Amino acid sequence: MSEQKTLFPIPDSFKTDNEKKYKGIPRTIKPQRNQVEMMMFSLDQLIPAGHKVRPVWKYVEKLDLSKLLLKIESTEGSLGRPAIDPRILLTLWLYATIEGIGQGSCN
Repeated sequence: MSEQKTLFPIPDSFKTDNEKKYKGIPRTIKPQRNQVEMMMFSLDQLIPAGHKVRPVWKYVEKLDLSKLLLKIESTEGSLGRPAIDPRILLTLWLYATIEGIGQGSCN
């Protein structure tokens, strides 16, 4: 097996410790960085017109979620990543509940 080039010399003691940890070369899933896919669509087009989630979304849009929005610390003009809109999370939760997703069997 050929010696891998490194940015700086690695002490021999580290190499032997590292070799003891692994039984072989670790297998990992690597990104396909040259894979290209371009699709032009709106998010609304991903869900068919008669899908059961549409009425759930309409219901959630009508709810007053101001108390939930007040708890979000990521605000305009401040640092940090924007929070996920609570309407999205509530819609996902309600739809999953309606469909029985996430319910374990009670034996």
